[in-house]
Amino acid sequence: MKNRILLLLLTTLFVLFCGSLKAQDGINYSDTSSTGSMSGKTRYLPNDGRFLKSASMEVNTSLPDLQISSFSVKSSTFVKTTTIGGSSYNVYKATYQAVVQNTGNSKSTECDLMSEFFMAEKTGAYAYTYSNCDKFDPLSAGNSRTVNGTMQITVPVSQKQVKVRLYIDADCPKQTLPAYNKVLEQYENNNYSDELTIKL
Repeated sequence: MKNRILLLLLTTLFVLFCGSLKAQDGINYSDTSSTGSMSGKTRYLPNDGRFLKSASMEVNTSLPDLQISSFSVKSSTFVKTTTIGGSSYNVYKATYQAVVQNTGNSKSTECDLMSEFFMAEKTGAYAYTYSNCDKFDPLSAGNSRTVNGTMQITVPVSQKQVKVRLYIDADCPKQTLPAYNKVLEQYENNNYSDELTIKL
């Protein structure tokens, strides 16, 4: 009788343990820093070659919040034709101007401003390709900064136009890490600029 009770108890504990494993679809985290705290769950879902945090967290209004309020391409210039993997590609240099605002309530930390272009021959999450990366110094709450930058665009010779965009709060040397590892913000889903199409 005692053996049956013990076996029943062990079976119940095993079923509960398996159920808890099945319920975990991500990795729980807890991160507290000098700028604030957050808790929730990370889901490793690729998006444009990066891993992004799920939006299931409470907004901490004391944090900074970087956004690109305007983005325009000033010019695009042909540089050269090159061969990659047996195929011909044209290389262009584009100049742009962007305004980055900190709409949060505290000063941001240093991060990167990354430019990307759309490869028409690719599909899915990796269609956007890394172009250039520039250091972006800390920005005080309520302030904005105008950035004049350049990006290199490499596309097949048959491609006569290209989509481009910017991403603030990047960590270019560590693109496989969540963006919030660079700047902890109120919102982590508003760091992209508008998408522009330019003729080549």
